[in-house]
Amino acid sequence: MTSGGVKQSYVQGARITDEIMHHVPNSGGVTTGIYGSKGSGKTTFLLTLAQNITCEDPVTGKYEGETIVWRGRSTDYWNWIPNEKVVIFLHKKDYERTVFKDDVLRIIPREELPPIEPYTSLRQLNSRLRAGKVNVIYEPTSYQLPERIKKIVQKRGGDDVKIDQVDPVIFWFEFMDWMVHNKNPKFMTIIFDEADELFPQSPGGVRWHLNLWAKDIIKDLRRRRMSLFMACHGYQDLDGRLKPKIQYKIWMRGSVTMPESLIRRQAPLLLEPGVYYIERTGWGKAAFPKIKEKSIILTYTDGRDERDDFGTHEEVDMTDIKPIHPKKKALNNSISPSQLPEDCLVRDAQGNIVSLDLSRFLNPAITVKKSKPSTRKKPTFHRKSYIKERTSTNDNKVEVAKKYDGGVATGVIEDVRVPKRERNDLTTDEVDK
Repeated sequence: MTSGGVKQSYVQGARITDEIMHHVPNSGGVTTGIYGSKGSGKTTFLLTLAQNITCEDPVTGKYEGETIVWRGRSTDYWNWIPNEKVVIFLHKKDYERTVFKDDVLRIIPREELPPIEPYTSLRQLNSRLRAGKVNVIYEPTSYQLPERIKKIVQKRGGDDVKIDQVDPVIFWFEFMDWMVHNKNPKFMTIIFDEADELFPQSPGGVRWHLNLWAKDIIKDLRRRRMSLFMACHGYQDLDGRLKPKIQYKIWMRGSVTMPESLIRRQAPLLLEPGVYYIERTGWGKAAFPKIKEKSIILTYTDGRDERDDFGTHEEVDMTDIKPIHPKKKALNNSISPSQLPEDCLVRDAQGNIVSLDLSRFLNPAITVKKSKPSTRKKPTFHRKSYIKERTSTNDNKVEVAKKYDGGVATGVIEDVRVPKRERNDLTTDEVDK
């Protein structure tokens, strides 16, 4: 690409990026998919968006900071955002027992964290969201589908699936559905890092029906001035039914574009971290600056790390339990009768062995016969003389063979050739010639 083409691609990239960062009432919300391998900058880009997305107030017409909803995860990076811009929401049942740790597993006092507030219902949660701030929401550790959603699943053909047992992440499906029908007319942005946890590629059971329901919810987000940003490693990781609902696509390092993309399929593979391709009706290239890095934050919403224990079994007293050692293979001490002394053999009148008297075998004066290994060496064959006789190194025939070969070479001795065999097939003589 020429320098002019590169400049034009960055111009288009800045224009399309501006569309996803600044929202106006006439356009509504946007749905954006962000794809890239580990270390490509997906999370950093989401943190940048969370702090810089603005919107036009549909009533006053003024630009202001948008209400950002960030899905909290057990391993997260929202602590990279200044505390004064963050509010944390925990379900009432998890509020007291939730523990936050840094990457060295130090428990972080709540005085060092952003404000933390409990919620009991979606209506209460919506009333406490802060406009212009990043609202980090953790789904409840235990979640049950409301009867209304159960009826929706059954209506879509899920009568035979188990509806009561669902993953707590389904809370976010209900959250989006409730916001579509009850939110005020102002803008809101929802950010899902590792979106494949919510919309896996091949869901089964009730999850298949719920993902189909979520697809219809995402379709209505734009009309309600709600934007959705989803980041994952590749577009193949998400449920394929969501692909038509994604308006903007951002390709970072290590990703490959869709077959119908305007961008060459392998183009994003070797991008530098922080550089990306973006496309909708057109395509362009853009970059975002680095932000100050901090350690990750670990969240234990049940008060402890369940992965410390490999099961829920009771402790067992190990004092009376002896270790089990593998059995050693018994040695084969069997001895054939031919190896035993004659004094240990009991024979009948015909000379057959009828029993053994091993008591005498234990007498050290009696020794066991051991067969000697064969000392015979392989015969050697010496050039032409091997036709006449086989020799070994134990006699002087090797020297005789060498003299014979020397005489034949000097012409002193006439070499006697081996007579040719009688052959029935006359054509073999022609071959021999």
